[in-house]
Amino acid sequence: MKPKLLLSAGIAFSATTPLYYTLCYDNKYAQTGAVKEHGFLHMLYNKNNEIERRKDVEKKKKIRPINTDVPEGLCDGYDMIEGDTIDDYIKYYLKLWEQIKDEYQSVADFSNQNALLSKEFMEEIKPRLLENFDVKVVMVFRDPIRRAWSKCNDICQTYDKNPLIEFSTNMYNEHADYGSIYQKYVDVWGKGRVCAVVMEEFWSGQKWGLCDFIGYNLKNIHENAYYPDKGSKAPHYDYLWDQWSSNTHDLDKVTWDIACKKMQWIYDDFRKIFGYLPREWRVWYQT
Repeated sequence: MKPKLLLSAGIAFSATTPLYYTLCYDNKYAQTGAVKEHGFLHMLYNKNNEIERRKDVEKKKKIRPINTDVPEGLCDGYDMIEGDTIDDYIKYYLKLWEQIKDEYQSVADFSNQNALLSKEFMEEIKPRLLENFDVKVVMVFRDPIRRAWSKCNDICQTYDKNPLIEFSTNMYNEHADYGSIYQKYVDVWGKGRVCAVVMEEFWSGQKWGLCDFIGYNLKNIHENAYYPDKGSKAPHYDYLWDQWSSNTHDLDKVTWDIACKKMQWIYDDFRKIFGYLPREWRVWYQT
């Protein structure tokens, strides 16, 4: 029987880290190795694009090893995967599987950059991955406006910008196109291999969709600083700095109303694909 490979396709600022901890620590379903996300597939995707490749390399340097329970001899931090081919990626995960198969159900890649892979690239690597693994894909979606606000807060801290100005001019990025990301993964891997998790639903107790998808009962759901959304008053949970540090300013009603008009297409697209709109999405509340 082939080992399972769980691919996460983001979405950044939608609680991917608490989902990672839920699957990889609190329930020991999957194991990624030394880091949550190494971004290897995205680097491979950008192999012939020098500008984007350099961005990937710089991003990789900033990745913090957050797994302190790494099997001995597996890797030494950032340079997890030696080489630059899909065979090197496969070799790494097969090695990981041999060392964790008695404790875990699956190996996993929780790189948020996977959301940006093209259909053509995934079609190219698909035969080799399916030859070696039972591949499943999970992605987590958060209310588009709240997610974009957290993203802008994060950018403003890095580049010393005003979050209100940044949000009004840059509330959309590639990770915001939920429908397109979901559909391209379904087109490549098939609907039965892809699971979309709505953050607000999962952390309100609706866990069975994901449990059924992976065939595993998730008994413990990790704490999540994004839910319930408390804005700048988000709890400072240990090891979730990436969450509460991106909620430094509170969203106001005027900015919210502007975002509702500009981002309505994302909600419409979600409803068209999934047949409904999550109850807690596009609902104003003061944090």
